[in-house]
Amino acid sequence: ARQVMYQARKLVMNTIGKWGGDSYFTQHLLVDYQREHPKECKNWHVRYDARGHMLEPHGGKFFGIGTGETRDYIDSWRDGSDDGEIESLHIESKFPSMGPNNRFQAGIYCEKEGFDELLRRSGIMERYDLALFSSKGMPVTAARELIDEMSQVGVTIFALHDFDTSGMRICHWLSHDNDRYTFEVPPTVIDIGLRLADVKRMKLESEKVEYAQGKDPRELLRDCDDITEEEIAFLVSSKEWNEVTEKYFWTGRRVELNAMTSRQFIQLIERKLQEH
Repeated sequence: ARQVMYQARKLVMNTIGKWGGDSYFTQHLLVDYQREHPKECKNWHVRYDARGHMLEPHGGKFFGIGTGETRDYIDSWRDGSDDGEIESLHIESKFPSMGPNNRFQAGIYCEKEGFDELLRRSGIMERYDLALFSSKGMPVTAARELIDEMSQVGVTIFALHDFDTSGMRICHWLSHDNDRYTFEVPPTVIDIGLRLADVKRMKLESEKVEYAQGKDPRELLRDCDDITEEEIAFLVSSKEWNEVTEKYFWTGRRVELNAMTSRQFIQLIERKLQEH
């Protein structure tokens, strides 16, 4: 829905010079438009936010990323129930496996919900033997535990994220210990998310963001492994004074994955997967 919003927002701003708000568009106007124009929207496939989940390729398992579900999934390939052995040469419908064994060798961790249907339709998960999993915002402990266990059996994780301070920090914490979780095996995490070079190449729309904090956000960004000073200057550009609250705040720019068209989104992933 946010991809549709980004394209519509340009048209609205160019036509009437103002915008009614992102949430109002995705939650009300877009829903109303689809309902009022059923013929035009018959073949639209608009996805809305959902909770974090993981999807295996090749017709595999789908489950929500919660503590219990994640541990059940991990146990399914660790307890010997799936050792890769085929009892019969006659395979009815599915190869009898669960977890990475004989099914996938890498996974995409997407910080945003709603792209699963687009990725399914593209066939990219099958072409590259990729699992797909996601979690809103910073990776929860269950997601980090899942990454840890998959890393122990040689699965590579590709991080797909917005180009903003949160996205860069999410990518960082997918492979670094914190107070709540320590990795048993250092995960192999490769950044395939939006970066400043991608934004410039595709001429994507950026938007202003304010950081309601006195502390310089650039300090945390510099912890990220391969971020450049040019990228930091884009994400955090200035410190300003709020006369109402009588406090300083920081401003910068950000670009969401949703700012890309569906075609651009798939091409970005494909290009970076081929690169790595």
